Amino acid sequence: MPHTSAAGTSSERAGSRVSRLSAVLALSASVLLSVGGPAHAAPAKDPLPADIPDYGAALDVVKSADVRDAVCRFLSIPVPTDSTGGTVQRIPETPEPCQGLPAFTIKDPVALNEITPGFVAGTAQPLPTEAVRLASLVSTLSATVNGRTATVMLAPTQGGGWHLAAVRDGDSDVTYAGKATVGTLVFTEPQLRGWYRLRLTTVEPLNDQARQGLGGRASMSLSDYQKLVKAQYQ
Repeated sequence: MPHTSAAGTSSERAGSRVSRLSAVLALSASVLLSVGGPAHAAPAKDPLPADIPDYGAALDVVKSADVRDAVCRFLSIPVPTDSTGGTVQRIPETPEPCQGLPAFTIKDPVALNEITPGFVAGTAQPLPTEAVRLASLVSTLSATVNGRTATVMLAPTQGGGWHLAAVRDGDSDVTYAGKATVGTLVFTEPQLRGWYRLRLTTVEPLNDQARQGLGGRASMSLSDYQKLVKAQYQ
């Protein structure tokens, strides 16, 4: 999933490694726009997805002028040519960051789910509700801007709501997260950059990293997948 980005006992070791999964997800590429504080937004009144809390607030955040300006500032910085990865590049404020850029809108955000620390540690049951959690929301642009796409990542705000966490090059996270269908759940194993579809209690790989993670198998039970990741992260 190439793109450039903008955050004792065996059980304890497993939990420690899984706690780093989100960091791996955020720092696995080259450029990142980091935004420190939450954006405040009032909930929308339209019908909203029931499985995403405070989704109306998330819509207001991605449609806000502040987020649009952040995306424009990000797109105004050239993509680095080095391949070191993990570089955090602070982007300076400008009075009119979108001036001179082609018109675009930011699409409605979708859920980015990932495996839970308890599932990896083996302390959670191999059930969808305990194996996978909502980690963030991701959006992409309605059109390329000067040949580039971008991902807007929202993180949950303490006490409710969402705030802008990062803007990153590429849209693979949104592409894979958007593959969820009625009756299925899509999630990531960030340390591998693997994407999977969960159909009832059957895990199916969606990309090469996931297929490698499953040892080349076309599918695996959620219970067997738990045994696999627990062994990997111990």
